[in-house]
Amino acid sequence: MLIVLILIVENQQIFTGKKLEDLSPSTHNMDVPNVVKTEYTLLNIDDDFMNLIDSTGGAKDDVKVPEGEVGDQIQELFDDGKEVLVTVVSAMGEEHALSAKVAPEGVSFILLCVLETRVHLADLAFFLFPPCLFMQGK
Repeated sequence: MLIVLILIVENQQIFTGKKLEDLSPSTHNMDVPNVVKTEYTLLNIDDDFMNLIDSTGGAKDDVKVPEGEVGDQIQELFDDGKEVLVTVVSAMGEEHALSAKVAPEGVSFILLCVLETRVHLADLAFFLFPPCLFMQGK
């Protein structure tokens, strides 16, 4: 006598939020996508596409502003002149902006250092520790 259990897998589609259900015998393997979640700083919005930069200075210009609540939030934060961090999810050859939030204080200074690759450590020390702090020690 062979007993095969049927698995009912309920999940949520990561790009649309649609709930899905799948039935599968317990003796079969199931494919699972590799999902990569990356946070980018929003530099500009040009023709419904976001100009993004990651923490290493890599630029990304091929992610569209999503429709709906998240897209409205990204546009509103950008129009208000705030530093915006956008979370992008990549899986199976697709990318989608999943969420947005206001960047914490100090992110724009770090971003400036990443973009300006000619900044020397001495120059960076000058900005972080003004000369008056060095004079006080003498």
